[in-house]
Amino acid sequence: MAYLFLRKVLFVRSTTALGSIEDFAKEKREKLFVRVTLFGILVSSFHFFEDLYAGTDIAPFFDILITIVLCVSYWLHHKGHQSAARIIGLSFLNTCFAVYACIVPQGVGIYFYYFPLMAISMAIFGASERTMRMFFVLLSFGLLVSLFLTDFDLIGSFEIEAPNVETFFIINLVSSSFILVTCINFILTINEKSEERLHVLAEEVKKKNIDLEKTNAELDRFFYSTSHDLRSPLLSIKGLVNIAKNEASEPKIKQYLGMMNDRVDKLDVFIKDIIDYSKNTRTEVRPEKVNVAKLLEEVQENFQFLEGADKIKFQNELKVKETFTDKTRLTIILNNLISNAIKYHHHDQTDPWIKVVMHNGNQTLGIVVSDNGPGIEEERQTKIFDMFYRGTERSKGSGLGLYIVKETIAKMNGTIKVESVEGEGTSFIVKLPVSATHNLN
Repeated sequence: MAYLFLRKVLFVRSTTALGSIEDFAKEKREKLFVRVTLFGILVSSFHFFEDLYAGTDIAPFFDILITIVLCVSYWLHHKGHQSAARIIGLSFLNTCFAVYACIVPQGVGIYFYYFPLMAISMAIFGASERTMRMFFVLLSFGLLVSLFLTDFDLIGSFEIEAPNVETFFIINLVSSSFILVTCINFILTINEKSEERLHVLAEEVKKKNIDLEKTNAELDRFFYSTSHDLRSPLLSIKGLVNIAKNEASEPKIKQYLGMMNDRVDKLDVFIKDIIDYSKNTRTEVRPEKVNVAKLLEEVQENFQFLEGADKIKFQNELKVKETFTDKTRLTIILNNLISNAIKYHHHDQTDPWIKVVMHNGNQTLGIVVSDNGPGIEEERQTKIFDMFYRGTERSKGSGLGLYIVKETIAKMNGTIKVESVEGEGTSFIVKLPVSATHNLN
């Protein structure tokens, strides 16, 4: 339990650290958007005054329109509407440059701006915004290709005269190249910084993993030793209670002593569950040769004095003699499944039985523990493997038994499922991977 808690803490810290990388990249993308927007305002304003001075007809209108839209995008971004700012800015610029490129001479080089637009789209949208990123990259690329395919007559044959075409070509080439280089440099910088931060975080996670393993080992030793230390005085108390019960003459005192004995038994079961859980979490799977018939016989003998066990008929159908698996964990699985079948059986019914079937498969050991008891309600069947879940009011256990079974089977890379019909009985079906199984001759 402590292990799960600490593992969750480490996971939270790791995801928080990785989240900080995304926060860093997001901050850098926002700064890039601001810089590119301000640079665009500067360039469009410069073009406005130059086109106005040169006496071109419509160009100053486009220049001032671009300036206004970029100012609006900057204002929206400043007010916290980053998504709207990016969408409005990129949508308008893609459309505007397509129209602009069609009405001015091709030699002016307005189409150059589609290259930095694609780079900007790649840079200012994060990993979680792939759809928007690809949309605007494809939009810019599609409009650029369309301009050349239609010989820059995308909106029809309409062109204005522009003086100093060579000068405007150089200005557009330089300014678009500057933006393109800025975006590429930004992407490379983000990658370098992210790699640096990931390296630092990897070292931190490595150190935390070492600390976690040390703490986890100490906690496991604490749980294991404490549980064992608690069992010794409990067994002594149980022995003393039984002696007192035998020597007591008054029925009332015997009743109280019996109740004390029940509480001690309940606490002892809980401690044994903790020990089983600790064994499963702190030790690796150690396969060994197991005589399944002998093991099953030992498990069933341990429950012969359990309340109601003497009224139940045990049926064993073993199609495998020996197997190669973790004996301790197999014992934990059988102990819990069989003890549950005994505890929650209908002891007063006619012919109560518990059947254990064990067979070999394709490098698997199949185990089916079934009974003709009261069964489990359908809505409870998905909850019975939860920690501390108690399926019925009759439950006297710790609520850890089936949870431990599930965790133990998971540790062995096996599977477990339950099939139950209320009023008819229950079957637990287990499959465990094994190295070798042998059929009975």
